[in-house]
Amino acid sequence: MTSSASDPEVFHPHRTSKEDRKRIEKRFKDENDPLEIVIVRDMWLTGFDAPPVHTLYIDKPMQGHNLMQAIARTNRVWADKPGGLVVDYIGTVSYTHLDVYKRQQWHLGKLIQYLNTMELL
Repeated sequence: MTSSASDPEVFHPHRTSKEDRKRIEKRFKDENDPLEIVIVRDMWLTGFDAPPVHTLYIDKPMQGHNLMQAIARTNRVWADKPGGLVVDYIGTVSYTHLDVYKRQQWHLGKLIQYLNTMELL
């Protein structure tokens, strides 16, 4: 785990260095490694590719690009894996559907405005 000087002493044995975290990342990406679960926060969102990953547990608010990227990584088809599973503990995905709907409505409105300015035959 990452740590700071203000962490309680009970956390100290679990601190990891940058090299430790790189080693864990490499193991997690290896389909033959017995390591099957890693808990991260604000890590591995951009530039992280691990096709074997099949489940994403969301327990904090995420939105926009970060959420879409996380879901896409988990849902990536790979070998015998047809897709992924997103376990959403706080309803983030529901808000995302609403956000997508609002954006679609905005784009549709802009399209209608544009079409109204054209001379149609």
